[in-house]
Amino acid sequence: LGLAAIQRMARQGDMAAQYSLGAEMFYTAAATGTDGSPPMSAANIALQREAGVAMLQKAAAQGHAYAMHVLGDIFAARKEHEQSVKWWTQGAEAGLPVSMVNLAVCLELGQGVAVPDYPGAA
Repeated sequence: LGLAAIQRMARQGDMAAQYSLGAEMFYTAAATGTDGSPPMSAANIALQREAGVAMLQKAAAQGHAYAMHVLGDIFAARKEHEQSVKWWTQGAEAGLPVSMVNLAVCLELGQGVAVPDYPGAA
C-alpha cells in the first residue's frame, strides 16, 4: 500500500493504518530531508511527532496492542513514567509479552507507580 492509501484508511478509522501512520510520523520526523528535500525545522519535527502520538493513541483506543506498547516506549523516553506505565499496562493486558516485561521493570524500579509504605521498613 502507498502512503496515500494508508492515510485514507487511517482517516476512516482503520487501527492498523493508524498504527502504521502514527509510528511512521513519530519515528521518521527527524529523518526528513534525506531525499534531497530541505530538513524540517525543530518546531515542525515536534508537531509531526505529536501528530504521530495522537494517531497512535487512536489505534490504541481501538485495542491495537503494539500501539499501546509504542506509546509506553515514547513516554518512557520522555521520562513520563506514569504515562509509560499506563500504556504498558494496557499492552500487557492485551497480551503483549514485551509490555509485560517493561511493566515488570517499572514495578521493580518503582518508576511510574506508587511505592507502598510498609510499616517498619527502613
